[in-house]
Amino acid sequence: MAGFVSPQQLLEPPQSHETLISLPDTDGFEALPAELRNEIYRHALVVEPYNITLNDQGRARASDAEREAALALRSFGLIRRIFTEAKALFWAENKFRVSDDGDFPTGAARAFLRAIGLPGRSLVQHLELVYTDPSVPSVFALATDHTSCEWARGLIYIGTMLRLCESIKFFHLDLDLRQLVSREVSTEEIKWYLDQLYLRPKNKLLAEIPARLSSRSFAKSIINLRHIDTLQILELTWKNCSQGVVVPFWDENRQILEDGVTKYFRSQMRPGCKVVVKKYG
Repeated sequence: MAGFVSPQQLLEPPQSHETLISLPDTDGFEALPAELRNEIYRHALVVEPYNITLNDQGRARASDAEREAALALRSFGLIRRIFTEAKALFWAENKFRVSDDGDFPTGAARAFLRAIGLPGRSLVQHLELVYTDPSVPSVFALATDHTSCEWARGLIYIGTMLRLCESIKFFHLDLDLRQLVSREVSTEEIKWYLDQLYLRPKNKLLAEIPARLSSRSFAKSIINLRHIDTLQILELTWKNCSQGVVVPFWDENRQILEDGVTKYFRSQMRPGCKVVVKKYG
């Protein structure tokens, strides 16, 4: 894996003495219609998806394809106006997908958002935090008060930095229910809740889930997401990230719990932000 291009290289045009990728005559390129220039930018700069992970030093890194796109951005730096156009498209149209080798990717996301700095955060529009390899043991497999709090604190930090992303429109999260409703909300409490579904109106009972979750540290971690005015879509994927750990209660009741917690998310987000569920796989 190649190292991540420094944020300065992505946000500022190169110095005149630096070696650049060859471009056609710049006067002719600047004279092209804006629509055609944008198509050229997309071909050179947009990678689907733009994958970000951590290197051994805990810094954000990208693979060769993503690095080539970042270096291509530098090649548009001979003319500031052209570089400004290319830079805006690079950050707006790339779908940045952050993962962390079998663990929940808050660490990688923090490194990425720090690395791109305020200028990059002001332009990025699409960010995904994904759990890429459920076969690798993770914090999800041993949900404890400590790991849940660490996870929630990481997400609080991400939410705080996302509030600095002045153009963010799309945010995706992979989540496991046991990180949201374990320990503080006991299995007995959730079992009682499920039993009551047969005795009480479903909608009324579902409305009680936010009250049960609101005392958890996780609930605090989405407050910052609620205040991101530009956020249009919060996409969730419910994953079972505890492969090899068999808990019949969770497997048997997963759907009703997913529905209830999704309803909680929708009740917490501001009007105008759509919460959608993307099926795993």
